Amino acid sequence: MLSNLIPGLEDNASSLNSGDIGNDDFLLSEEERMKKDVDFIINQLTNERSCPELLPGGYHLENIINRLNKKIKDEEENMLSLDQYSIEYSLKSVEIHRIKYLITSLIKIRVIKLEEMCEYINRKERENFNGENMNDSEILSLLKIVTPTEWNYLQKFCNLRNTFFEKSFINHLTNIDIASKGLGKENIIPIIEPNWFKFVFCYITEDLGTVTLKPFDSIFNDEEDDDETELTLMTGTVVVLQYRMVRQLILENKAKLI
Repeated sequence: MLSNLIPGLEDNASSLNSGDIGNDDFLLSEEERMKKDVDFIINQLTNERSCPELLPGGYHLENIINRLNKKIKDEEENMLSLDQYSIEYSLKSVEIHRIKYLITSLIKIRVIKLEEMCEYINRKERENFNGENMNDSEILSLLKIVTPTEWNYLQKFCNLRNTFFEKSFINHLTNIDIASKGLGKENIIPIIEPNWFKFVFCYITEDLGTVTLKPFDSIFNDEEDDDETELTLMTGTVVVLQYRMVRQLILENKAKLI
């Protein structure tokens, strides 16, 4: 079994546990911690592929990736003492490449979304700062959507994008006040939001009973919506709904996208 060769790895991983280190996590062995990290990456990757928005990452996602990369590096060093033609070496190599693929795939998907919705994500993150002047470490501690590394990349990408947009379009406008409706040239830059109305396949992971699903959309307020739906959702149920209807279930780990 592969988990005997690289401790903590199993062929099928479907855990929906968070990647944060909670009170119970301090009791986990190194092997159990690694399995939990791999399970989290698999679940995050599955959701991220079908989700129209960039799912929350923050420090906990970056910590998980760093822990896995360190474990991979240690295993690769240990493999130097093995016969490269042995079955143990081959199986360990396969598992290491599998985990690398999972991590790389997740990062790639998140970067694509990051670039596509850069202005939206940047503004949503900055809402957490409340307009206060903070140093870099304070800013990174408040991140909810992107990881610290993604945040640094996002700032550079936004600056390059905005500079290009200004030089190629905004600076050629004859009347910026009219184009921006008096709000300034920064409001001319296009902002792409997630497609909250995208239909997704959702797998229910725990018994929820009869629940009322209320639509979520960043442009709407909390008033009653005609699209509210009452459903009986039990473990294993698969539904096809707009993402805005199941978003809260995904964020609460009560469901996953498939």
